[in-house]
Amino acid sequence: MHEDLNRKPVITVSSDRTFGFVWTVFLVLFSLAPLRHARGVRVWPMALAGVLLLLSLFLPRALHRPNLLSGKIGLLLSRVVNPIVMGLIFYGCFVPVGLLNRLRKKDPLHMQLNPSASTYWITREPSDSSRASMINQF
Repeated sequence: MHEDLNRKPVITVSSDRTFGFVWTVFLVLFSLAPLRHARGVRVWPMALAGVLLLLSLFLPRALHRPNLLSGKIGLLLSRVVNPIVMGLIFYGCFVPVGLLNRLRKKDPLHMQLNPSASTYWITREPSDSSRASMINQF
């Protein structure tokens, strides 16, 4: 593999207060979700959201360990999910396109060797509009 998974990444997490607010909003939305289907509100997430809101406002330091734990879980998920997603993208997109190009004998990058060619440079005649487009690039 090209990635060194033995390194110890530094866990950078948001502030404990922000962590509490985010989870409070998530739990409130989760508890209100049954209202879309004319059902009752879920009580336990609403109660937990209330506790988290109070902790976030008055004692955010109490949320430090859960905040670090969520950061570690995020790192673990990235170690598992990233190779899977990249593999799906590679084998689902790039490999089929490459196989189709080989079947159709397409060479979009002009990688085919040409022994009779003196150079592989593509000569282009500059136009006035191309020179003008390079002014004030940024």
